[in-house]
Amino acid sequence: MTKKILTIAGSDITGGAGQAADLKVFSAHHCYGMSALSCIVTFSKAHQYMPEIYPVHASILKDQLDTITDLNRLDAIKTGMLPEEKQIHLVARWLKSQAENNVPIIIDPVMVCKNNGEENLEKLKESIIKELLPLATVTTPNLVEAEALADMKIQTKEDMAAAAEKIHELGPKYVVIKGGARLEGDVAVDLLFDGKEFHYFEREKITEGFNHGAGCSFAAAITSNLALEKDITDAVRDAKEFVYHAIDSGLELGPRSSAVFVNYK
Repeated sequence: MTKKILTIAGSDITGGAGQAADLKVFSAHHCYGMSALSCIVTFSKAHQYMPEIYPVHASILKDQLDTITDLNRLDAIKTGMLPEEKQIHLVARWLKSQAENNVPIIIDPVMVCKNNGEENLEKLKESIIKELLPLATVTTPNLVEAEALADMKIQTKEDMAAAAEKIHELGPKYVVIKGGARLEGDVAVDLLFDGKEFHYFEREKITEGFNHGAGCSFAAAITSNLALEKDITDAVRDAKEFVYHAIDSGLELGPRSSAVFVNYK
């Protein structure tokens, strides 16, 4: 039976990240993807190619989630960028009803948002910690997000492990820190912490590839694998391999714009 997955995320107009990336990854895993839109993100020359975020009104997001509620049971749910506190409150309430059905919930805690000042970013972080992470089957912060959630600097694999322990204490069952290419060295390192053991996944860095959307694609691949009822370790290992090839096949889309490319073969 075909697995059904919902992503609650923003729309990257280039198709490289957010819900566009998620839906491509779900399809590549032979799952049926659905989406609830939280915001639209643009990267225009008029704004020096910096991201501009346009949130969807909370009432519209609620209507989207209500539509999903009336459909058949989901096999997994992934969240991405939720640029406003009121969106986080709304999504958290809705996710609680889904958690009762033992649906895997993957929280990708996207917090970097150009239009938000430091005070608003701090409020978003606190809302994610208080309302979303306790509901998470898996949370998948990148290195910058993990530093924010764990309130510490991460420069080594040992730091990643310490941060994973701190984030695990916030409520998620599993923590996956997407180290990617940010750590020094020739190896891209990601870490899974299951509450007891640390599992490192390493691949040589791709220096010539395009990695826009790699984090979203990695989290979406984990989501797909959990919907397909894979063990968490296998889910992360397979997702790591999947996103490696997506980066290796990346596309240049235009001036200052690129994306990982999902290979359907």
